[in-house]
Order: sequence, then structure tokens, then C-alpha cells
Amino acid sequence: MGMGSGLWAAAGVVFIFMCYIAEAYQNLTVGGAAGWSYDDQSNSTAADYSKWAKNQTFSLGDYLIFNTNYNHSVVRTYNASTYDSCNYDDTETNDDTSMYLEEDLNKPNTNATVSIPLTVPGMNYFYSSADDGIECLAGLRFEANVSVGEGLPPSLRHPPPPPFSGPPLSVFPLLSPPPSVKSSGSQTIKATTFSAFGLFLSIVFGFI
Repeated sequence: MGMGSGLWAAAGVVFIFMCYIAEAYQNLTVGGAAGWSYDDQSNSTAADYSKWAKNQTFSLGDYLIFNTNYNHSVVRTYNASTYDSCNYDDTETNDDTSMYLEEDLNKPNTNATVSIPLTVPGMNYFYSSADDGIECLAGLRFEANVSVGEGLPPSLRHPPPPPFSGPPLSVFPLLSPPPSVKSSGSQTIKATTFSAFGLFLSIVFGFI
């Protein structure tokens, strides 16, 4: 009975801890049901994104979910001047600005969902640079003041590993397929790696 009670108590602690972790981070859908959208006919956005942002609490480890389409773009910057300019072209080489979705006129009205983790505390600025910044100037933008909160979860603390490059082409060069070497004349000279290796073995075993 004592051991069983201990196991149930431990399971309860784990359950409470998991619930706490789940509540520590949020998935926030930008604009709510309206999504991330702009109507060029009325020159208006689907929601008041600045007002939406003021009603949210942003913390490290949260994700912002942009439900949108390829008529718009999604840009994040940590630079207030870039944000105020509503421009992206002049910031392509800056480390403090990233485009997560680019406007694509070949995919009009094609739905897209963009998930962006909040990994830097302080002011994060989001906007659409589509239509040369017209959407941004019309209100398709907002500021998020990100607090440290519980800090970054383990999955966001370290950069992803480098791409897998595969093993070397050959660990034992002598066993590689013999290459062909083109001479300056009309003949093709084939490397004799395997022949030389066979001759080497014959000499060795000849002395045994």
C-alpha cells in the first residue's frame, strides 16, 4: 500500500508539472478569427491588429500563428525604424529583420499559415510589406512587447544541428572505383589501382 501510494503521488506531481508547462507557453492566433488580412478595395484590414496586440500577453516561447494568404507578407523586425518605414527591401541584409512569408502574385488567395516563435525579449515588430508597404501603412502591423516569462523551452534554446553532409566518398582510397584520366592524345588511360593492389598482395603472400 505504501509503495502504491508513493507511485500515485509521484504520478500526480508529474501531471501537475506537465499542466504547468503546457500553460506556460501560448499559441496566439494573430487577429483572432479575422486572421492576417487586408482588403485592397476598401483599403482596410480585417482587424485592428494594434488593439489585438494590446490585449495580449507575449512571453518567450510563445508562438504567433498567422492565418493568411499569399496576397500578404509576414515580416518580423527588432528595428523600430524599419517597422515605421513599412519597407523590407532596404533591410534584406540586416540580421534584425526576417521575412517569414513573401507576397506571391502567382498564388493569389492561396491560404497559408505561418508560425513564428518569440525568442527575443523586448519589442518585436510585425508587419506586411506587400504592395510596397501599403498594407502596413493601412494597419497590417503590430508591436509585441515580449517578456521573459518562463524563459525559452528546451526546443528553442539551441540552434538546429547543421545539415547532414554524409560520410566521406571513400574511407579506403585503394578500394575506390578506378577513375578514367583523359590524356592529351586520343587514348584514355585507366588507373590501375586494383591491379597494383593485387600485385602487392601477390608479393606479400609469395614471401609467406
